[in-house]
Amino acid sequence: SLGPKVGARFSREALKILKQWFDAHSHDPYPDDQTKEALQHLTGLNKTQLANWLANARRRHKGSAAAQYTPPSFDHVPNQPLDIPRAGTPIPRSDSEGGLNPMQRWVDSPPEEEPAPISAIVRAISTSPSGCGKLCCVFCNQDDPDDEHIKSHNPSACQERAFNRKDHLKQHLRLVHGAGFVAWSMNPWRVSISQIRSRCGLCNSSINTWQDRVNHLADHFKMGHTMASWKGDWGFDASILEMVENAIPPYLISTERSSPFPFRGSGTAANSPRTAYELLSLELMHYMENHYEETGALPGNDDVQLEACRIIFASEVLSSMEEPETNPPASWLRDIITSNPSLSQQALFGPIRSRRENKLSSLEIKGKKNLFEGCPLEAELRKFVEAKQLLGQTTIKNDELQHEACRVVKTTEIVASKQSYDIVANWLVKMILESSHWLDGFRQRVHLPPAESSESSNQPLMLSADGLLRESNQCILTVDNEGIASTFMSESGTGQPFWTETSPYMLNDSNFHERLGRELRRWVSSTMSPRNPQCHIPTDEELRHQARWIAYGEDDPWNQTHADNPEWLERFKQSVGIP
Repeated sequence: SLGPKVGARFSREALKILKQWFDAHSHDPYPDDQTKEALQHLTGLNKTQLANWLANARRRHKGSAAAQYTPPSFDHVPNQPLDIPRAGTPIPRSDSEGGLNPMQRWVDSPPEEEPAPISAIVRAISTSPSGCGKLCCVFCNQDDPDDEHIKSHNPSACQERAFNRKDHLKQHLRLVHGAGFVAWSMNPWRVSISQIRSRCGLCNSSINTWQDRVNHLADHFKMGHTMASWKGDWGFDASILEMVENAIPPYLISTERSSPFPFRGSGTAANSPRTAYELLSLELMHYMENHYEETGALPGNDDVQLEACRIIFASEVLSSMEEPETNPPASWLRDIITSNPSLSQQALFGPIRSRRENKLSSLEIKGKKNLFEGCPLEAELRKFVEAKQLLGQTTIKNDELQHEACRVVKTTEIVASKQSYDIVANWLVKMILESSHWLDGFRQRVHLPPAESSESSNQPLMLSADGLLRESNQCILTVDNEGIASTFMSESGTGQPFWTETSPYMLNDSNFHERLGRELRRWVSSTMSPRNPQCHIPTDEELRHQARWIAYGEDDPWNQTHADNPEWLERFKQSVGIP
């Protein structure tokens, strides 16, 4: 096979030297043999390349010189007055032609009367104001908005904020202001950051601006270098590194090219959860695992509810980014999670949930436009109401609906393709029983009369001994820190902790790199724990073996992971304290 095309374009240094010489000798751009040899030595070009560049430069110089306008010289002003020719008789015009723009006036004018070059006309049009003089809403582009329309966008609801990514700004506009991105009014908000410090992993050079980085790396690639020769990371500052999403370290790019599922920053997983309940269970359990790993304790009920609101809002803004929905699908699962106004407001105005926080690469359900489209929990509770009405029961109390909602949650927990853990189910059951206000929206949707004031209260409903709510150290209501270990170290059938169970949502999503490192780090902590009867320091081969189990669910050595990359493995060992 043919190798890379070497020297397809001249380097910036060579072009700079040639341009400097040409500008200094533009009056006679024909170097002699000695000058040609010197230029070849300085630029590294051969005789043919230098001759071709000079010929092209002379041709461009002649064309630009001919097009330049040379002002008349007034060095020798004659003593006699100059004859000024009489102007041509103008063509009669109507008064309506006074408002023509430059292009329309040029079309109606003969060349001998107004000999304006095309470039001048284009320049005049580009500098003409494009506004129509009307007031427009900056959020939705509506003409002449009144005060009520402006208030509907909640302009005073949030203070001035800065977003590091355009998609985060779009999510904020959709969630808080109910608007999309309007280019003419919002493009001027953008402030570019040019001073970004980084490094080159091919020559270990330090680079201070982004444009210099682009040009520097382009020179390397033009000379035939590839990412297989890259050493080290990007060299970004910590503030810049926090903005990076959908990326893997540069030293892994060459390894990823030969993997079964190469990384793609814009790619999404081939499969997804089937329902909103499954997606919420996966994401909430992922949040609790990370929270426990960082703090040593489970999050409180309000923290879990706040995170659930963030998950829902992030998912809904993704589904409405392309086609905003006027009447999105409703579900009592959404009603109960967003039932606390203060937590919902906090989720709306708080930080946007980024992909780095997700377990899944995208908070969406394949084949559905909205997270709650065709929600089975909503459908089951509707069936319960319809069955009661068929039996002639016109009055359905809130406690009956609450009991049925608990039963639906536990049934869904059993039949789900990816069973969540009891902590999420018990937390949701507690939310169902705490209050019945969340049922108001469901009653309206199924045309049930409002509940009596004595029913609709904040008093928690106590379940009978039907086993729906299991009081154990796994329940988030009564969990104590001493029982946390048994909850988060419960073993699967293979004798491994639950976090090493293979996830069908890992291999081809953008979070695989970070998740593999996190899961392998947990395994190392368990292996090196003093309470482990077989405590030992894992070897490199054990780390590669465990990485294959985490990624593929088997130990076939043909399955390559990041642990097979020497630099990644060395950096990982340093991060977990393995000598």
